[in-house]
Amino acid sequence: MRILFGGSFDLLHTGHVRAMRKAKRLDDYLIVLAVSDEEASHKKGKQRPIIPQEERVEMLNALRIVDEVYAEKGLHNMRKVLQAVEPDVLVLNTDARKEDVELCAEMGVMVRFIDRQIPSSGLDTSKIIKRILERYDSRDIS
Repeated sequence: MRILFGGSFDLLHTGHVRAMRKAKRLDDYLIVLAVSDEEASHKKGKQRPIIPQEERVEMLNALRIVDEVYAEKGLHNMRKVLQAVEPDVLVLNTDARKEDVELCAEMGVMVRFIDRQIPSSGLDTSKIIKRILERYDSRDIS
């Protein structure tokens, strides 16, 4: 089965890796969707992403757990993604949009839910950014 799991994956951290492991456990072929810079900015705010999509894709491709990376172009369109990737299962966080779940049902794609995976440190991407900004004045970074 082809498992699809997506996200921004900006400042890759253990929460991302744990979520991908959970998705991979559903079967043996994991496709990771790296959303476009535009979509990441739309979802996370105008200062995001920190890492451009091409580099996020390169990092994801380097992970042994990932079998394939699909790099979304332009603003997120789940129907187009599902048509292009043709997954058997879409793995979503439990706070997923209702429209995505309904679209999967319409297109015959199974949906599996996982809880959002937060690193043990509690530092998700937004908190990593906040910590950096709090700890370092721009004059201290070389």
